[in-house]
Amino acid sequence: MILLLVGVLFVLAFVAGMVYQLELIYHLVMGWLFFVVSNVKNLETNLEMIACGVGALGMATYGLHYLLNWLRGERAWKWPWTLTITSLMLMLFAASISMTGMIHQLGWMMREPLTQSTRRTSLVSNTNYAKQFFYLLIEYDDEFGDLPPNLEALLELEGVNEEVMKEFRFSSGRGKPSEPWLYFGAGESILVNEPGTSSGLLISPRPISGKWIMLRSNGSVKQLTTEELKNNCPEVLVRLPNLLGES
Repeated sequence: MILLLVGVLFVLAFVAGMVYQLELIYHLVMGWLFFVVSNVKNLETNLEMIACGVGALGMATYGLHYLLNWLRGERAWKWPWTLTITSLMLMLFAASISMTGMIHQLGWMMREPLTQSTRRTSLVSNTNYAKQFFYLLIEYDDEFGDLPPNLEALLELEGVNEEVMKEFRFSSGRGKPSEPWLYFGAGESILVNEPGTSSGLLISPRPISGKWIMLRSNGSVKQLTTEELKNNCPEVLVRLPNLLGES
């Protein structure tokens, strides 16, 4: 029953768009298990270190028992009491290390894995928006004989409301301000292109995880590194000479 309730809550949270929060909970609860599974094969048993640890623990326990027995004076100090204190100290030590590791891991997760996951999500979502732009551009070109002067005019013609228009803006990640896409297809027509040829129509104003998103006139959406952009898309750099300087 509890598992069913947890499953329903996760589904509702996913439907509500709480992907980031779900990822955080998932990594906190299951991250250690995947870490153990992926690293257990790299573990090596060091018998010398184990023997040293066991020996040091035994000497410390005996020394503690001797000290407490001396402090107690004529009344005997029992070994179970010493072992209980030793166990509590070991648990306290382990709990302290675990808490330190959890805080360190949480900080690392917030800086790297979840950030990277969020960037991948942004990369996918922006790529999908670029593909949607292509279908809108095709409709506009078919109706007017050329491409729109800007993307705002395209979306307004399609009757997209202001809130949806905001979603169509480029966003490089959670918490970062959205930006307009760089559009350079005004006045052209993509319906009269020769087969096998294509040109750039739309490009992201900056890269995500080193990848620029570019929509070409044949409908393909490419994720290009800066070097690939320099080598394979000279027409883009000619029309947008300051593009790479903004990255």
